[in-house]
Amino acid sequence: MTKRNVKISTPGRDIFPDRLEKARIDKGYTRPALARLVGCPTQTIQKIEDGLSRTSSYLTLIARALDIHEDWLTGLVDDPIPPASHNPFRRKINDLLEKIPDDDLPKLHDIIQTVFDLSVKRRM
Repeated sequence: MTKRNVKISTPGRDIFPDRLEKARIDKGYTRPALARLVGCPTQTIQKIEDGLSRTSSYLTLIARALDIHEDWLTGLVDDPIPPASHNPFRRKINDLLEKIPDDDLPKLHDIIQTVFDLSVKRRM
């Protein structure tokens, strides 16, 4: 995956720091946890959220780690949810989820959480 250097400020008020912090907290990540997922130093996330970094080569990686639209982070769109068509596996998983009975969802959640935890540990 390539990184690209993207200007993250908008005229007047910087929206990126606020949106990044909100998305990170909404997903339940600490700064170090998000940094591990992205593959960057914790200080990078901290500087962006504190408004000290005006550009980020990690924008795409951050958006993917948080499963949000990178254009939402920069204020270009109002909807944080990326189109499902960008990832065919996500679309297939969503289609399968619709068919699972509600009483099986807690068990499925536990399985997915285990897979996610293993993935995070593997990236450390």
